Amino acid sequence: MRKVLLFSFLFIVITLLSSAAFSRNQDEAERIWELGEKAYNESRYGEALAYYKKSLSMCGDSLECVAANLNGIGASYEALGDDLKALQYYEEALKTARKIDNNDLIATNLFNAGAIYYEKRINYEKAYHYLDESRKLFAELNDEDSLGIVLHKLGKVASTLGKYETALSCFNESNKINRRKNNVQAVAANLVLIGNVYSKLGQHDKPLSYYQEALSINKKIHNHKETATALRNIGDAYADLMQFDKAIPYYEDALNTQKRENFRFDVAMTLNNMGTLFSDINEREKALNYYKDALIIAEALKDTSLIYVSEILQIIEITVFLVEHVTYSPPGIMECWNNGQKRITSVFGSRVLGSIFTISP
Repeated sequence: MRKVLLFSFLFIVITLLSSAAFSRNQDEAERIWELGEKAYNESRYGEALAYYKKSLSMCGDSLECVAANLNGIGASYEALGDDLKALQYYEEALKTARKIDNNDLIATNLFNAGAIYYEKRINYEKAYHYLDESRKLFAELNDEDSLGIVLHKLGKVASTLGKYETALSCFNESNKINRRKNNVQAVAANLVLIGNVYSKLGQHDKPLSYYQEALSINKKIHNHKETATALRNIGDAYADLMQFDKAIPYYEDALNTQKRENFRFDVAMTLNNMGTLFSDINEREKALNYYKDALIIAEALKDTSLIYVSEILQIIEITVFLVEHVTYSPPGIMECWNNGQKRITSVFGSRVLGSIFTISP
């Protein structure tokens, strides 16, 4: 009897000691996770990564701890520029969060993963479904700050997929939130995107007022990059309305700001659009000069969104050759033209470099 009692007593002591040790590990894991959060918020991403990994190793059976650290590791890799590795951790964090029905972590990782699927052009449909689920969860959680961000990104994906009415709904809902929060920079960003959607829909009378409001906001907050973008957008809107004399000064103002601030990618985009305008009014020599200047910058930048510059240049040269020298299409010309057109419009959209196709063979 005494042996049984002694064994029972020892079992209770061991259990209590184990529980205490587990609790200490959990406390230490949380403390290290908090150090990771602090490092991340101070942009010390390498240190944050190390803290999150150490905390993860101490999580034990706590799936909430595991999911939080996986998310932190993913965020650190993303901040360090390794988006594909980040995506792996976001997906693992999402799986773990689903096991414990932690809607906050589910919504967060759905957004993080969905954003990478979109930004890296991995899978637009998957990005859309992830972001839409994230939207629903943040709405249920009454997290307006996060909801405004998710709606903005979801609208961009919807627009890319040609779901224009959904895109407009997302941008407008995001702006309702941002106006209430007085987040004027986010308001301006959504206004530009609303204008862009109307332009894609061919409703060229609508974008101008959205671009003008965005311009006004960006000037007030001294956002030079977005001010120049809004100026170029207004130029595009006037060009789409065939009011070319009004468009040119806006393009020139945009170009001056972009050159002054050394926004080289934006300079290339504006030069392209100016080439489009001069092509529209049949000043093809001017158009060709703008295109060539844009291509010089694009090739120097080696930006992945401008990977088809050599084909663009080839198409331009072929176009000029056809316009000036022949009245028929030599063998192979149409195939080159059509392939280039499909690739360029998939990257740049309708207006950027678009009107070189108006003088197609």
